[in-house]
Amino acid sequence: MLVRDNVIQRIGPAAELPQSADVVIDARGMILIPGLINTHHHFYQTLTRNVPGTQDVDLFAWLVALYPIWARLTPEAMRVASAIAMPN
Repeated sequence: MLVRDNVIQRIGPAAELPQSADVVIDARGMILIPGLINTHHHFYQTLTRNVPGTQDVDLFAWLVALYPIWARLTPEAMRVASAIAMPN
């Protein structure tokens, strides 16, 4: 893949791309996909992803089960949830 100014210019076998670059990354054996941007996320929900009884239920049952938990989240819980949601 050839990237110039943070824009994908070309994709193809290395032999078909320009042979000089500022940075070359050997990605053999890897899968390359474009970055996916999450435009809507509730970070606090990372703490309740696996609460029993909230898997495979309809939206209303999910909300009824989780709203009481979310209402009790502390500032520290929010900090931890955000750190989990945005690892660096």
